[in-house]
Amino acid sequence: MSAYVIFICKKLNSKVHFDQYNRLARAASKGFEIKPLAFYGQAVALEQIETEGVAILEFPNLEQAQAWYQSDAYQEAKKQRDLAGDYMVLITEGLNIPS
Repeated sequence: MSAYVIFICKKLNSKVHFDQYNRLARAASKGFEIKPLAFYGQAVALEQIETEGVAILEFPNLEQAQAWYQSDAYQEAKKQRDLAGDYMVLITEGLNIPS
């Protein structure tokens, strides 16, 4: 069953750190099957979440999403993300709908 990592940037504080994070996170993606579904396009807050950006990444399953997030390479990138801004991040499973 697919899984999705959802990033919500509530406030971006440093474009320099964000650019560094983006570079490191891309490198951390090597070896993982990741499909970007949304990446910092225009977002409209409908209920109580003001955002400066949203990214949604699709993984084949929850285990792969967690393995990527917990990898040493992504954790190194995360240090830059933490300096870049105020984020909410979650992983959720998709639906198992027979075709």
